[in-house]
Amino acid sequence: MLLAAWPEVERDAELVDLLRANAEALVQTDDEALWSSGVHQVVLRAGNSLPHQGLLPAAVTYWERLLPIAAARLGAEHPDTLIVRNNLLWAYGRNGDPARALAGFRDLLAVRRRVLGPDNPNTLATRHAVATWQDASGDHDGAAEALRKLVTDYERALGSDHRDTLNTRVALVEIVGPADPAAAVAELRRLLDDFRRALGPDSTEVFEVEVELTAWLGETGAYAEALSRMDRLVDDYRRVLGPNHLDTLTLRFLAADMRSRAGDDLDATEAMQGLHRDVVELLDSGRREVEDLKTSIEAWSPPA
Repeated sequence: MLLAAWPEVERDAELVDLLRANAEALVQTDDEALWSSGVHQVVLRAGNSLPHQGLLPAAVTYWERLLPIAAARLGAEHPDTLIVRNNLLWAYGRNGDPARALAGFRDLLAVRRRVLGPDNPNTLATRHAVATWQDASGDHDGAAEALRKLVTDYERALGSDHRDTLNTRVALVEIVGPADPAAAVAELRRLLDDFRRALGPDSTEVFEVEVELTAWLGETGAYAEALSRMDRLVDDYRRVLGPNHLDTLTLRFLAADMRSRAGDDLDATEAMQGLHRDVVELLDSGRREVEDLKTSIEAWSPPA
């Protein structure tokens, strides 16, 4: 019931909060049905919704509570227990502890290689996670080399149009882009076409690639194209995710900041003021996940 009611796109934060509370209540009852065929998908969906709403400390708490339950119910090396472990490590990294995430993913990679095999999608995804937190910990060259090898292995194991292959190519651009922003723009244009062909025009992953492209266009000074794309993306996010989704609000912040960097401080300031009003209203209604965005808005000022 809960899983069927869960929206594919989480536009309604209050509904998702209610669904997640019910899922967490089921976990607390230790309902046998949640574990009879591995971890029930609603348990994973509830935890994965937390970072989507910006609730990063809550995600750590959720997966820390779930991991010993999964290990006791299924075994420490059951594939679903390893998924819970994977999600906890991502929560650690996103919540500001990249070193812990990196060490944990290196350990998890050895287990998944042994239990699942080297070409299993979850094993390959763990290699991606190792490279991500390797980069976040300062080893940019090592992370880039790891991702280059991973792209090759993804293409062999899953195909060049698989979303994991494409996302790994995006991650590689993020690391090597600073050395050659124009090359990053060229690669992201190709990737955007590949994502649209593989996933369809309204996939949120397609939107994320275009956001990445606009950022690199800004780095090359191509502000006119970057702002045109950004304005259209804000409309797309509103249409697909809803006007009050954290990603939509964050994109409005990025668009206003880019407008300022392009030299339009007046419009940028007006956009930030409007965004601030909307975020304060959401906070007043109980949307605590926008607190960090409010702090960023209040700390923002046009570049000198």
